[in-house]
Amino acid sequence: MRRLFPGGVRSLTIVFILSWSSAFPAVPEGYETFDGLKDQFTVALPAGWSAYNQNQALSGNPSLFGVVVFSAQAVNKEGETTADSNVMSRVDTGDLPSFFVDRQPAAKGMSCTKFTKSAAYDLGVTLTKDPIFGAARSYFSATPIKHDEIQVGGCQGIRYKGEGKKGEWILDVRAVSDGKVLYLFSLRNRAGNYAKNIATFDNAMGTLQLARRE
Repeated sequence: MRRLFPGGVRSLTIVFILSWSSAFPAVPEGYETFDGLKDQFTVALPAGWSAYNQNQALSGNPSLFGVVVFSAQAVNKEGETTADSNVMSRVDTGDLPSFFVDRQPAAKGMSCTKFTKSAAYDLGVTLTKDPIFGAARSYFSATPIKHDEIQVGGCQGIRYKGEGKKGEWILDVRAVSDGKVLYLFSLRNRAGNYAKNIATFDNAMGTLQLARRE
């Protein structure tokens, strides 16, 4: 899987153990609550989905930060910890239903109650560094990342959405912070795959709840 954002994914090598809770508000039919990171957030996923914690794979220890990918199929074979490159290539384009969260240290102006204009602008600039917008790549041209204020996980968040050249790729990010961690819940797909995955992503985001809100 290519690097998504600065400090992002290079490979996934560990299965994050799922635990489920029935006590979760407004869980859509066919979804189950993931609380494997309940100290940070809970979110409902389609039944049978898996979670893969990148930073834990690299360090061997839990961390507040790093990327976690939620996917309809395990990215590693049974009994192995190394990600299957063929499966990861499907995750990378959205051919395999999936989305991810990139957990980063919150910057100044990011809290549960408010994203300042400068914080929202700076984050939008960072997101345009994704290769799908890179002017240096002959396949794509840079386009502005539009953003709107929305409620995310019980907090004031920002939605960013941008397209690559001719709409070949779509990046849809729901950004929210608890005052300590910035969470970038993201759907990064080829356009055709985005169309089939957006409903699942929206359903999951509708159930997201942050554990701490400062």
